[in-house]
Amino acid sequence: PATRRVSGHRRFSPEVTERLTFIKTLQQVGFGLLEIAALNQAFETNNSPVALCQKLARQKLSEVDKMITRLKSVRRTLAASLNCTCLDLRECTETLTS
Repeated sequence: PATRRVSGHRRFSPEVTERLTFIKTLQQVGFGLLEIAALNQAFETNNSPVALCQKLARQKLSEVDKMITRLKSVRRTLAASLNCTCLDLRECTETLTS
């Protein structure tokens, strides 16, 4: 349905607003457009939305855990670089990777 404009602002139906909130929430926790589309379709067709949501959440949790591990390593390296007094690249590389 077409949106109404009031004072230059678009007005959406409650259903559209709910759908937009759903999409935005999923984006904020890291889901991509294809994942969001699949979940949206599952909810629209009542085709096991809970099972799909749990499957995608498990996959996303695994990805987040890997990112956290990687970011912890990056943090350790950056913290170590604060003490760096190296004058050449080789020495700096060895210091940061040890």
